[in-house]
Amino acid sequence: MSEPTTGMVKVGIIGCGNVTLGYHVPALLALNDVSILGVADPNEIRRARVQELAQLGDAHSFADYRALLDAGPDYVLLAVPPKFRFTIIQDCARAGVHVLTEKPLAIVPREGKAMVELMNEAHLKFGMVHNYLYFPEYQLARELVSDGSIGQLRHVTLNFLGMPDNPGAAEFRPNWRHDVSESGGGILMDMLHVVYVAEYLFQQPIRAVSAVIDNLDHPGDAVEDFVLLHLYFDSGYATINLAWGEGVGGAELSGTEGRVMILYSEYGTGPFLPLASFGLKNRNELKYLEPRQDTSLRLNFQLLHAQFADAVRLDQPPIAPAAAGLRALQAVVAAYKSAALGAVVALPLASDDPVFQRGALGLAELDVPARSLLARRGLYGLGPLSNT
Repeated sequence: MSEPTTGMVKVGIIGCGNVTLGYHVPALLALNDVSILGVADPNEIRRARVQELAQLGDAHSFADYRALLDAGPDYVLLAVPPKFRFTIIQDCARAGVHVLTEKPLAIVPREGKAMVELMNEAHLKFGMVHNYLYFPEYQLARELVSDGSIGQLRHVTLNFLGMPDNPGAAEFRPNWRHDVSESGGGILMDMLHVVYVAEYLFQQPIRAVSAVIDNLDHPGDAVEDFVLLHLYFDSGYATINLAWGEGVGGAELSGTEGRVMILYSEYGTGPFLPLASFGLKNRNELKYLEPRQDTSLRLNFQLLHAQFADAVRLDQPPIAPAAAGLRALQAVVAAYKSAALGAVVALPLASDDPVFQRGALGLAELDVPARSLLARRGLYGLGPLSNT
C-alpha cells in the first residue's frame, strides 16, 4: 500500500508522443510542487525530444519503463497508445506507483475493468486525463444545472462535427488511430471526451446508448469518421454529433425552465476556438456570460496535474477516477454494438458480451445483419459484405 506523499511530488512520464511533448511536459514544468523524475519510451528520437524539453540528464531517460518505475516516482503519466497500457498498469500496481492515464482507459472493457480492480486492490490512485472537465464553459454550464437556473436538465447536445484528424507521432505510426486493432475505434474512441462531458453535465451515469456510425470520407479505413450518438440518462438524454472534417460545433443544454447555448468562433468546433457566446435564458432573464477567452489547452493540463498531485499528496480522489473512464469506454463500445445491430444497448455491459471481452473487434462474434451499415462499409472487420 502506498503512503501519502509530502512535499514535492515526483512524476515519471511513460510515452513521449505529441500530447506529452505539447501539453503534459509544459504543464508539469509550470507547477512549483511537482518535478519530472524521468521519461521512458522505446523510441530514442521521441524520448530525446521530451528529455530535452524537461531538462533531464541521460540518467533520467529510459528505453524501458520498468527502469523508470525502479527510480521511484510518486505517480506516472501514462501516455502510450491504449493497447499497450494493461501490462504497464500491472507493473505500476506491483511497484506501488499511482497512475494518471490518457484516455481512453483501454480499448477493451474487460482489460479496463481489470486495470481498475488491480489499482484499487493496491490502494493506489488511478486517474484519467479528462482534461475537458477544466474548460470553464463546461464548468459554468454544470454550475447552472446544479443551481437550478434551467430547472431539471432534460437534453444536452454536443456538436463536434469539425474535428481535425490529427496524426500521431511521425516516429511511431502517424495513422495508428485508423487501425482498429491499435485504436479500438475511430473518431468516437478518439473523442471519448464528449461522452464523459455529457455524463459530467448530467451528473448521472449513462444507462443506455444508441448510435448511427459511418465512414463517409476515409475510404479504405476500418474505423468510423462520422457518429450520431444518443445517451440515455435517468432524467434525460444527450445527443453527440461527431465527424472528422468541417462542420458545426457548440453545445446546447435544455431544461424544464431554461436553456444554455454555447457557440464558438465562426460556429466552429470548440473548445479549440475562441468562445463566441455563452447564453443563459430562463423565465427570469436572458444574459450572456464569458467563462473564458483563452483558447490554449495547456492550462487544463496544468490544472489536471495539480489536482492529481494533490490527490496523491493528500490522499484524495482524483477529479476523474479510472472508474469514470471505464464507464465512458463501455458507452463507446456499446455504441459500436448499437450501430451494428440497430438496437438500444443497455449499460453496463454484461461480462460475457463479446464487445466487453474484445471491444470493437468483438462485433465479429455478434449476429450482425448483412444490411448493417457497418458490415456494408467493412468497418471493424465485419466485411465488406453485400450491399443488398
